[in-house]
Amino acid sequence: MYATHISYVNSGGAPVAIDSIYMNGVPVSSYRPKPVLDGDFSFLPSLCESGVIKEGTITFLDSTVDPSGKRLSPGTTFTVSLHTTSGYDYFVSVTLP
Repeated sequence: MYATHISYVNSGGAPVAIDSIYMNGVPVSSYRPKPVLDGDFSFLPSLCESGVIKEGTITFLDSTVDPSGKRLSPGTTFTVSLHTTSGYDYFVSVTLP
């Protein structure tokens, strides 16, 4: 099992909301078994006020696959994208142990 913890801050001047989360360009909800979103990712959209630290966790099994059957395996790097209601994406890369 993997737990990816992400801390983030809205450094802009206005509030924004995260409305979806992607792993390698694929919506988290499309993976099977479906990853569990926790923390500030639990309820989307999630409001991000300017200057406030937010934290979310994506937990998934090592057998989790995307719709094409690709598995996130140890030693690989994948990209998490936080998509906002204003249409912007914010990326972070994560390497699995």
